[in-house]
Amino acid sequence: MFRVQISGVKVTLGALYDAYGSFGAVHLYGTKGDLAVKLTDTYHAFRGQLVAFIDMLRTGERPLPFYETVELMAVIIAGIRSREQGGAVVSVQAVLSEV
Repeated sequence: MFRVQISGVKVTLGALYDAYGSFGAVHLYGTKGDLAVKLTDTYHAFRGQLVAFIDMLRTGERPLPFYETVELMAVIIAGIRSREQGGAVVSVQAVLSEV
């Protein structure tokens, strides 16, 4: 588990590489309840990513703005730091400020 803070929203992400039965589902928890979302069409999600990648190779145009890639990497870095600090909250904004 690691904790990050994005735009004032605290997010806890469970990164359990050997967790059984976690494929194809996302569990959302909030102060007013929780929701389990089962992903039933993972093929088309994967296919969409693959098509976007191939289009990028053909056209040279990125499917997303570069700043979004930087922000996603900051989330990963914040997660790693959170894990290294025993689950402490690590702000994504703090990581971005180092760039």
